[in-house]
Amino acid sequence: MQAPGTLSQSPVRSYAKANRELSAAFERYLIARGFSPRTIRAYSDSVCRFVDMLGATSVAEAEREGLALDPLQRRS
Repeated sequence: MQAPGTLSQSPVRSYAKANRELSAAFERYLIARGFSPRTIRAYSDSVCRFVDMLGATSVAEAEREGLALDPLQRRS
């Protein structure tokens, strides 16, 4: 039972593992579609960097405003 006046804390969920699994599934998709090894490597590297940048945030819940992918935005 919760004491009056206290907030309940919901568990914090990390999506890092799920994001890595999606990244691996994307790579398998590229292989199955017959993309060249260089294309697979380039796309997979980009997706892995994106997933690393997200950390525990869900890929599905990531918002454009919070990503700041534009190099000009990073300098500000």
